[in-house]
Amino acid sequence: MHNCYPSLRNFEIKNSCDSLRLFPLGCFTKLEHLWFRKYANLEALYILDGLHHVDLTSLQHISIWDCPNLVSFPQGGLPTPNLRVLSIFNCEKLKSLPQQMHTLITSLQRLTIVDCPEMDLFPEGGLPTSLSQLYVSSCYKLMQRQMEWGLLTLSFLRNLEIGGSYEQGRLESLPEKWLLPSTLSFLGIHGFPNLKSLYNKGLQDLTSLGTLVISECEKLKYFPKQGLPSSLSCLKIRDCPLLKKRCQRDKGKEWPKISHIPSIVLEEDESSNEESISFYEVILS
Repeated sequence: MHNCYPSLRNFEIKNSCDSLRLFPLGCFTKLEHLWFRKYANLEALYILDGLHHVDLTSLQHISIWDCPNLVSFPQGGLPTPNLRVLSIFNCEKLKSLPQQMHTLITSLQRLTIVDCPEMDLFPEGGLPTSLSQLYVSSCYKLMQRQMEWGLLTLSFLRNLEIGGSYEQGRLESLPEKWLLPSTLSFLGIHGFPNLKSLYNKGLQDLTSLGTLVISECEKLKYFPKQGLPSSLSCLKIRDCPLLKKRCQRDKGKEWPKISHIPSIVLEEDESSNEESISFYEVILS
């Protein structure tokens, strides 16, 4: 691992390298895609001694899946100025994203964080303003600090999806002051079993919102009193039996709030209305 591999472009480690706890970056100067999957003993990514000025300009995509012992990224952040996609799934000991992420202001477009219960906050300086897609699910500590995400600074954010976890089951309504950027065109809310209402005034201000997807919110009954954005062209409700009943055409109590939406899908059939499929579902397909 101390040699350099100047021609390697794609590197995938899956179900192997149990003896390698530290993975050295900087040996792969042309690497474009790095993927760790079920790499049980991986503890850290690091920069080799003597390679402090590593610049992995070709690296565009990093996926880290099922690495339960991963605890840290390189000190000072990732030397990846052209990174476009960062996906982290099921890294139960990881407490933070890489440092200096805000410096990726012209590159990072998609960030996915799933099943990282110890992740506490976004790095100092916040997220890069270039982000267009953000998915956060089953990250209890991170969701507890929604007010600190700084979403209003993400002027290119188009797709936002949030998913609950077992610990968030007691959440009954979205925060009133949870401010969302007006650039959003897709919003997904998933997996909050005790969520009863969407009493969030900020939803009405999402003048670019075209698609709203709500799933697995069994107790959800109410939309905001102010109604939903007039820009909505698609509403998809899945596995929300109480809300589905209240949204029945002409007779449901929530129907007046959604009657202006051209496409309303209240079915449990996931194959209907492909337009509203989340980008997270596409990643995992």
